[in-house]
Formats: sequence, structure tokens, C-alpha cells
Amino acid sequence: MNNIYMVFFDLGLNKGGITSAVLNRSRYFYKNGYPADIVTFDYKYNSSKVVKELKKSGKMYSETKLLKFRTPNSVDNP
Repeated sequence: MNNIYMVFFDLGLNKGGITSAVLNRSRYFYKNGYPADIVTFDYKYNSSKVVKELKKSGKMYSETKLLKFRTPNSVDNP
């Protein structure tokens, strides 16, 4: 089965609109048998904390993964 990847810039705790839509779509796809993960381009040092809080609050589905796109010139890339 193919994975679905939803790409957008930023994932945060106090976001609405597109973030809510992406989180809801991921939940819907996963519950219907389609792995649907999120890819962001924004670098955050606390992204694992954000994901943990979103999952704890029920806004992000427990199976959803956050993938961070990095280029060779990213700040955190050695």
C-alpha cells in the first residue's frame, strides 16, 4: 500500500485552518487504512514536543508521523 504525504510549511500548537485540515485528513486516511503522514519545511527545535502535545490533546492521530524536509544546507545538517 502507498503512503500519503501531506506537505505544508509549519506545524504548531496554536494553529488553525490548514493545520487542522491536514491533521483531520491524516486521521481520516489512517482510520480508513491509508497511512497518511505530514511533511513540513519549517525547522523547529521543539517539533517532537509539539507532536507529543498534539497527540496528547487528540488533535493529531496517534499513528501520524511528522517528517521534516531538510536540504543539504539546513542549519541542523552537519
